[in-house]
Amino acid sequence: MHKKNIVLLGASNSRVPGGLAAGLNQDNINFTNLSLGGTSSLHKLYSLKREENQEMLEKADLIIIEVNIMDIHMCYELDLKMTLTNIINLYDELAVFPKRILILLLFDYRSHKRKASIVNKFHKYKAKEYGYNVIDINNIVNKFNLNDFFMKPDCYHMLTSIMYQLGKNIASNISCFHFPYKNKQYNHQFEIITPDELEIINGDRKRSTIRHFYIEKIIKIIQGDLYKIPNKYNGFKLIGMHTFNNTKSKIIPRDISLNASYNYSSLLFSNSRLKLIKSAFGYNIFLDIRKRFIIDSNTTISFNDNFEHSEISHVVFKFNNHINTLDYVNLVSLFVVKEDSNAIKNINYDWLYQREINIDEKYNFDHLIPDLLLVKESIEEYCIKMDPIKLASLQNQTNELYSKISSLEQDNISLKQTLNSLPVKKQHLELANLEQDLVIKKLESKKLAKSLGIKMSIINPKITFIQANSAKARIQNHLSYKLGQALIANSKSLWGYIRMPYVLSYIKDKHKFEQKAYEEKIKQNPNLALPPLETYPDYNEALKEKECFTYKLGEAFIKASKNWYGGGISNCGLR
Repeated sequence: MHKKNIVLLGASNSRVPGGLAAGLNQDNINFTNLSLGGTSSLHKLYSLKREENQEMLEKADLIIIEVNIMDIHMCYELDLKMTLTNIINLYDELAVFPKRILILLLFDYRSHKRKASIVNKFHKYKAKEYGYNVIDINNIVNKFNLNDFFMKPDCYHMLTSIMYQLGKNIASNISCFHFPYKNKQYNHQFEIITPDELEIINGDRKRSTIRHFYIEKIIKIIQGDLYKIPNKYNGFKLIGMHTFNNTKSKIIPRDISLNASYNYSSLLFSNSRLKLIKSAFGYNIFLDIRKRFIIDSNTTISFNDNFEHSEISHVVFKFNNHINTLDYVNLVSLFVVKEDSNAIKNINYDWLYQREINIDEKYNFDHLIPDLLLVKESIEEYCIKMDPIKLASLQNQTNELYSKISSLEQDNISLKQTLNSLPVKKQHLELANLEQDLVIKKLESKKLAKSLGIKMSIINPKITFIQANSAKARIQNHLSYKLGQALIANSKSLWGYIRMPYVLSYIKDKHKFEQKAYEEKIKQNPNLALPPLETYPDYNEALKEKECFTYKLGEAFIKASKNWYGGGISNCGLR
């Protein structure tokens, strides 16, 4: 089976995975993609002139140009006249190739604006002038008022499935496209200056090949390097710069450096009259140059680290006013032209804006566009039917959350009412009184210690109130055990016997205070009640602790002191 050859010259829409390029790349097609995202008509012209592309262009059965979106972008970013001049030159150079040419005009959300409308109409006007085939998706979208639909979710790239089907339709109809009927009419002299042609004034030529989706040969230009453009290019105008920076900046935060637009550097071009500073971002990019810069016998190129950029460079986002965030520029080539003095100098913008440009039926291939209206209506119908189903589960979850919130709000109201009730206020007052008693006991202890000449570290009881997180810990938190501890600790010296009444009184009051606080918490939230001792894994060990001397001593003391604790002391302790 004889395969047809297709060459695609586009921007980012021609590089989207699974989109236009995938649709064109059918089994019966030899497909070559020379597209580069973020580039205008000038890059397509540059690609037509590159030596390494000549063989595939000569073999092409169909050359496709997809560039109107980036041309619209450039007319706002740089200049409308420059953009239209690039379109003129591209269409004229395409006429050199006796090939079927297809101009693909994609939808752009700015197409209703004056400059954008002029760019789209100029593409059609020049295509009609040369006899190039046209597919105008932008016209179909506007004709059926589909603008809002196709602006989402990505206003610069149409749905992948639509672009894939369009590519497939194009690949299936190559023989239906027509050859152009107009020859090249201008004699501009375009040249590409490669790094090997540059003359070294200072530094050395640091050559390498970058293989990162694209393959390009470069020289790395760093601070201190100085190159001269050969005199054979004197009188040529610098119109484009191709660079391929490929590392992340070391001076900006890592999360920011992941965006290639913040990884940038710049070159300084100098001639006898002026300086041009042009920056480039951290990937493969071809940049249009707006400023009029004519090469002379003193034109040099160096790394710029002192001057602000002369003009905007596409997708370069300055970081904290840094002139550069990279310390090098990887230069692929420069694009220059010596213009034909007979070329069109002025373009009537008003005439273009007001005129309706219609492509002859023979060259109009809009019928290869998938039915966009059907796509829109089908997707909307599907969403109408599926959205309620998808939202039902979410609505149920929302209702459950509202129910829980309502329940919590009611509990909050009840809790506030409980806290404001008289019994609770009474408990709070009792706790406050207990706290005051503890303060008084401490003051009495300090007073006694001072009169006896005893340090406070001795008078303060070394009793630990153990957190009840096990059965044994809870037994040790009983009042009997605490008192037993204190009796043993203070019976070993005369001073211990003297301070013992205060220590025991302090432990009793502290225990009573903790018991009251615990009971109040249980009333407010029964879920805080501690489980039965029998449920703990160390229950048997806890029973042994209850039979120990310390516990029995405290228990005996309580029984012997019923009158001391107002008629009897409970030994339940934080159960």
